[in-house]
Amino acid sequence: MKKIKIMITYLFALMAIFITFIKPDELVNKYINTNNDYVTIYLQKNDELVPITLKHSLSNNIEDNIMITFGLMKQGIDSNGFKSVIPKSLQLLNVDIENENVNLDFNEALYTINSKYELRMIEAIVNSVLQYNEHYKVNFLVHSELIDNMPLSKRKMNAFTNKLGFNNFNLEYYDIYSTNSINVIKEVEEEYTYHVINTIRISNDIDLIEIINSYLVDSNLLYCDKIEYINDILVINVNENFLYDENTIDENKIMNILYSLKLNGYSDKFMLKVNDEIKGIQGYSSNVIEIKDLYLNIFEQ
Repeated sequence: MKKIKIMITYLFALMAIFITFIKPDELVNKYINTNNDYVTIYLQKNDELVPITLKHSLSNNIEDNIMITFGLMKQGIDSNGFKSVIPKSLQLLNVDIENENVNLDFNEALYTINSKYELRMIEAIVNSVLQYNEHYKVNFLVHSELIDNMPLSKRKMNAFTNKLGFNNFNLEYYDIYSTNSINVIKEVEEEYTYHVINTIRISNDIDLIEIINSYLVDSNLLYCDKIEYINDILVINVNENFLYDENTIDENKIMNILYSLKLNGYSDKFMLKVNDEIKGIQGYSSNVIEIKDLYLNIFEQ
């Protein structure tokens, strides 16, 4: 049977633990071998790109790994309505990396992409590359010639960076290359639960508390009123509506916030307070949670 999982690696003392969500009401803890190889691809479901994590052997050569990742994304998975956004006719002929510039050389099928689906294909390809180095700049070529504009949409094809983000298919050229943004992880509940990443464009002068309260909490009854860094730990003071009981925070209300903060690089380590008193998180033994790695939507045969 095929299953969709969501896996997060935590560090408690010297132990790595996977928290694996199989169904909304079923939680399984597993100790893991940290030598496992995982690769993230992006598939479409319900008109959104969804990150899917596959267990797959990788090499020590990143150029080879990008080729492998493209092949897996083009193949897709035959399950649960997830569809590839890569046309069967599109071929990645070569990958060349020099000084964090990644040149992806395609065949001429790249010129025939329907303009409606063009940006989601670009997002899928670019973000699959950026998992290997978030500082990469990704260029698209056809038979070794750099593309300036896509022929159907006239979209400018400057080098893409992590500013591109996720699920922003209607953005104008300026927005893609020039605006600040926050990546927000949200849950989608169907016959199983899976996670989607949405990029939201934000103003330059917004602070982290406003980001949390405006974009990361899922109810106006929940809010953060203070944050501080103690060494490398991000300490977040939240209101009493986050509580599960007198001493613990409800994990269903807080964890997606922490995942999003981790994804955006604010911290890997978190501590929670209510009224300036340290609180644990429901189901966890330590008051400090370190999110070492974040793998969304693991797919297993």
